[in-house]
Amino acid sequence: MNYLFSLFLFLLPFISSSQSVGNNYTVKWVNAQDGLKQLSVKYCIADVHGFVWIGTQLGLYRYDGTNLIEIKDEKYPSLSKQRIIAMGKDRLTGKIYLQTHPDNLKYSIDNNKIERIDSNNNWKNVIFTFNDFCYTNSNPLINNICKNTKIRAFTNIYNSFAFLTASLTTNHLYLPQNLNLVAFDKKGLLKNFNFACTFGLVLMQFGEEVLAADKGKVTLLYEGKISTKKIQVDAVFQNYLDRDLLKLSDIEVFGSKKNYFLKYKGGIYKITYRNNSISTTFLFNSPVDDITTISYLEKENLYFIGTHTKGMAILRPNLFNTIVVDERNLNKSINYCYSVVAISNKKWYSASGWNFNPKSLELNLDTFLIDYRNNYFILPYKNKFYIHTKNNFWNIENNKTDYDFIDPKFKKLNLPGFSGYTYHKGQLFISRPNEIIFLKGANFVSDESLNFKIKGKYINGVFSVNDVLLLLTSKGVFNYSPETKKMTIVKGLEKLNARYIKPIDKTSYWVGCYGEGLFLVKNNTVHKVIDANIDITTAHAVEEDAQGNLWISTNDGLLKTEKASSIKKILKNQPLDCYKYSTEDGLLTNEFNGGGTHTSLNTPEGIIGFTSMKGFVWFNPMQVPKHLFKGRIVMDKVIVDNEKIIPVINNTYWIPKETAIVTFNFGYGYYFNRENLTIAYRFEDQPKWTTIKGTAFQIGRYKKGKHQLLIRISTHGFEKKQEVTQSFLLDFEARHNETLWFWSLCTLFFGLFIFSTFRISLKLNKKREDKLKIKIEEKTVELQQSLTELANSNEIVLVSLKEKEILLKEIHHRVKNNLQLVMSLLNIQARDKETISIEDFLEKGHSRIASMVLIHENLYQKENVGKVDFQ
Repeated sequence: MNYLFSLFLFLLPFISSSQSVGNNYTVKWVNAQDGLKQLSVKYCIADVHGFVWIGTQLGLYRYDGTNLIEIKDEKYPSLSKQRIIAMGKDRLTGKIYLQTHPDNLKYSIDNNKIERIDSNNNWKNVIFTFNDFCYTNSNPLINNICKNTKIRAFTNIYNSFAFLTASLTTNHLYLPQNLNLVAFDKKGLLKNFNFACTFGLVLMQFGEEVLAADKGKVTLLYEGKISTKKIQVDAVFQNYLDRDLLKLSDIEVFGSKKNYFLKYKGGIYKITYRNNSISTTFLFNSPVDDITTISYLEKENLYFIGTHTKGMAILRPNLFNTIVVDERNLNKSINYCYSVVAISNKKWYSASGWNFNPKSLELNLDTFLIDYRNNYFILPYKNKFYIHTKNNFWNIENNKTDYDFIDPKFKKLNLPGFSGYTYHKGQLFISRPNEIIFLKGANFVSDESLNFKIKGKYINGVFSVNDVLLLLTSKGVFNYSPETKKMTIVKGLEKLNARYIKPIDKTSYWVGCYGEGLFLVKNNTVHKVIDANIDITTAHAVEEDAQGNLWISTNDGLLKTEKASSIKKILKNQPLDCYKYSTEDGLLTNEFNGGGTHTSLNTPEGIIGFTSMKGFVWFNPMQVPKHLFKGRIVMDKVIVDNEKIIPVINNTYWIPKETAIVTFNFGYGYYFNRENLTIAYRFEDQPKWTTIKGTAFQIGRYKKGKHQLLIRISTHGFEKKQEVTQSFLLDFEARHNETLWFWSLCTLFFGLFIFSTFRISLKLNKKREDKLKIKIEEKTVELQQSLTELANSNEIVLVSLKEKEILLKEIHHRVKNNLQLVMSLLNIQARDKETISIEDFLEKGHSRIASMVLIHENLYQKENVGKVDFQ
């Protein structure tokens, strides 16, 4: 019992009821590790743009939620070596004023610009208080007071003493003076109503009513008068009133208009005033004892706490409750939680060995047979709940085996535990790593037909969805009908290590595949879930809250997205835009657990929970907000070529012409998970945005002239129209090749070049024409000669041709004559009666013909065929 009581006391700061997480806060320190040279922080004041300005005993700093920047202004180099002895924000203008020591200089901070106030008269118009605000002549009442030289002396006395408490209503300023409280009206007239006070006086304003806490009581001031109404206070605040002013007290009041806080015995309380009664409500334990100031950002629900020796603490509500317990080692107080089941609205059971009452916050540990306990699920059966241990099911409420499920053959073997269960058409099915068994009578029976088909696949779980069993294995998801023994693989999920299924409706369900991401199966079609900013490689569980949001546990934090729009995007293969929660939001780890049947919890009361590597995380979705970035982006430095810082003149950064690379360092105030922000930039004439990480980027020199550089910050999980875009004017000096005179000169030279080229071309053309004429004349003479020769040749050819024609005719004629002659010779020979024989006749005829041949031979052997030498 001592262990249980000690554990409960340990868990109490970390867990709360399902209706509130207000007492659960996380602390983030800003100290030397972040660059804070001096850890004595006297002031931490947030400006209107989301930056926190930190006044220390050695310089001024600006904090944006991640980066701490020491103010080393070139105009005011001594500022970084001074003590900040007074600091406050003007509620009307948002300006922050401060005073340094020992140089006693005064500065104002407006729109991230620091200016020194040289006129002492102007500085006297600033009235500091012990809170994080001040009064200036921007208020008409303060302005009227400051115009009166005599009355202004009172404010000088106030600033020179250690009161630093004042209050300003619509019609009156209340100011302590020389151990006496006075009031000034709107005309600047002094009202002394004889209110004696001590240095311990504290003024707290609630609306138009001002409460003066001093000398063990609280007095009501209203409309410049002391009210006779008696103010009731609770015990905690009364202890503050009764403190010993001569001793260092552990009780102090901090805060500003309507938001006041009391530090009492190590705790921070909120002071509430209602119906003439002051009450205090505990908020959180003070991070340290030596608190100097508390600034509260109401919209963000953040507390900035300055300390004397530890730097600045940022406190924010822990959005998530965590049950952490390790039954094997209570001193570790951390366990790997795999399953949690809500048996009722008063009892949550974990198979890891504990039960928890979310109403009373009572946590009980169960060490029964702990070494053999199944970590994956709790089995509901006949209105009882069982845990598998020692190869049997034991009732978790009385630790008895009041129902013996297991067949005797299983009892003899040291088999591994079960991985999941489901009820399908009234029948209980349980998955083991290598088989599916179902309850038949009092014993479990193995489905041999199914087990043969899935041999070699590690079974991660079994679910009943839409009249079939879905088997999750290390090699895909399978549909199985126990009635028909038919098994088919879900196409699109082949070979994936599927470990989780969450039904949506009769046609849709989620599938979580370890290392492969999350899938939506609708009408037997598989769609992979893709996020535009987060790599969803692991998804353990999906739950839907009452507002229609999906919560997805992963190994990289907890994701939130709107269900209806997300499903539409998934079906269109479009990326989601999830908002991510991580350890920065109060989670003990970003790594959640999966693989079991009960990896998440969703109660009728609206509580959602997920198993994680460090306990069971549960929360009320209504109390877990998303934080939209809506601050301002400021340009801290513009550096050219990594050396020269460019000052801003008339809201413009002038970039010299010799610049090659421009570096931009910018800042923005955001005190939540910056992984939910996407930062991009472009020039106004560029179509696409360039996404960057961090708060600095470089570009090559842009084209000449004035250009708007746009920096955009969008918050994941919000509509695009809620993006913040800031513009910065850059004036790029024109280089020689970009100036008008350069191009005019180039045009002139080009014109001269064209003209000279034209003139030279004309001369060259003239020379070429003259040479061409000479050549033409020469060629003409040659041609004429050729023509003459050709004409002569033609005449010769014609004569020759004529001769040949005559010759040819003559040949034919002579051949005919010769033949005729032969005939004549033969006739003559035939008339010779003296021819004795035919041989003689032929011989004589042959001689006559030979004579004719000799004549022709003579003709073709002579050059002149026209004449015959008859000799």
